[in-house]
Amino acid sequence: MRFTSVRCILIIAPILNILVHHPAFSQIKTLNGGVISEQRIDQVLKDKMHSFNIPGLSVAIINDGHIVYQRALGVANITSHKNVDAQTLFEAASLTKPIFAYFTLRMVEKGILQLDTPLYKYLPPQDFDYDERYKLITARMVLDHSSGLPNWRSDNPGMEMSIAFTPGTAFSYSGEGYYYLAKVIAHLTGTNLVSIANLIQSEVFTPLNMRQAYIIWSDSLRQHMAIGYDEKRQPRKPWEPKVFNAASSLFTEAGSYANFVIALMEEKGLTAAHFHEMLESRIPVPVGNTIRKFFGYTGWGLGIAMRPSPYGILYCHGGTNEDFESGFMFSKEKQVGYVFFINTNKGVKMGEVMDKLMGIVD
Repeated sequence: MRFTSVRCILIIAPILNILVHHPAFSQIKTLNGGVISEQRIDQVLKDKMHSFNIPGLSVAIINDGHIVYQRALGVANITSHKNVDAQTLFEAASLTKPIFAYFTLRMVEKGILQLDTPLYKYLPPQDFDYDERYKLITARMVLDHSSGLPNWRSDNPGMEMSIAFTPGTAFSYSGEGYYYLAKVIAHLTGTNLVSIANLIQSEVFTPLNMRQAYIIWSDSLRQHMAIGYDEKRQPRKPWEPKVFNAASSLFTEAGSYANFVIALMEEKGLTAAHFHEMLESRIPVPVGNTIRKFFGYTGWGLGIAMRPSPYGILYCHGGTNEDFESGFMFSKEKQVGYVFFINTNKGVKMGEVMDKLMGIVD
């Protein structure tokens, strides 16, 4: 009987190991203390992609410093029927901003610039120096969106640059501020908005294992690029930025970006003091603000937004280039997070789906 029992254990143990580690049986921790299976996540995502008319999706979920779920679903190109795969690149849109904020803090730690030194002392602006308040704008104000600069100058009737309020006193989301700060850092590092890509590669992408992350267009990327579509599945002409736009020009996929989120969760690559500043809410987002309305963000740190939840503060950012949308969320306390990229304009809906899957909302 003893030998029979041993034989049974030897036979059953490998079977149990296969069952426990099979994707259908893997359990992923959610923010509310529960678990959800990979099989259930697969089912929900495929159903929602169909109901929201989302062509393609790159998504990753993080538990305790590891990517525990990663999928490439749907199509990158409707016409050619090319599927999204692990190499498919999406326009990250404003998810470029947290990457640039992290890079800026790397430059601060190397003594290249200071967060609270007015930027004009490094590189005077040439398009809004008619307003003396430009002398107040610092890197910190750019990163937390309190510079007073417009999101884009094209938002103004005459396409002029302007300063809407005394810098540092209020929140106003600004891509132009990020673009200006990038020019300042390029000037200080002896690079330009093309060659700075090599510096960002060495300071951010390589050490954080972001294997598929690019901030300037190269024709070699074309074979891996998803096509962006409007809600009627009409394609948009691909964007091919020839210079770095610190607000929006990142091309990447969920696995690479998830490694960046893990670095934020685990405080890799920066001092604890700078991570504290990055993840501290300094500028409140007004109640009537569109960003607060659609995303629930109540405050901004250095490149990162915050939103309250029943499970503590969540750190987040969304992105839209109209026909590419994206988002990430993580909780440092619970060590749970997600990243997604889609090639259409349903980012808010996809964010709601991810929030439900991760137990943030019912």
